[in-house]
Amino acid sequence: MAEDRAHGTEPAGAGASARYLGGKAGTPGQGPFMALALKVEDGRVKEAFFTTYACPSAAACGRWLCEWLKGRTLDDAAAVTMEEIAAGVGGLPLGKEETAVLAVNALREALNNG
Repeated sequence: MAEDRAHGTEPAGAGASARYLGGKAGTPGQGPFMALALKVEDGRVKEAFFTTYACPSAAACGRWLCEWLKGRTLDDAAAVTMEEIAAGVGGLPLGKEETAVLAVNALREALNNG
């Protein structure tokens, strides 16, 4: 019984300094879309996650950005460009450049929501 009360007042995994930021770009079901979620602690990105739909180029940009963000400051995150993302994935096919823009826009919205 006392153990149950402790879970309510001192939940495991609760971190006072952690905050979560989220952003998205595009509209699901209406063309390119990306959502990004960041776990931030002490001014640095500790974890990053993305969601996109059925586009290998968008998935590559989201995956690269999430890996790149880990351990970076929020100032570093704010400075990343679509060109850096495109270069990071080894280039994007002609006509798919907007997938790097989606990743940057989702990141910008997440940072602005924080």
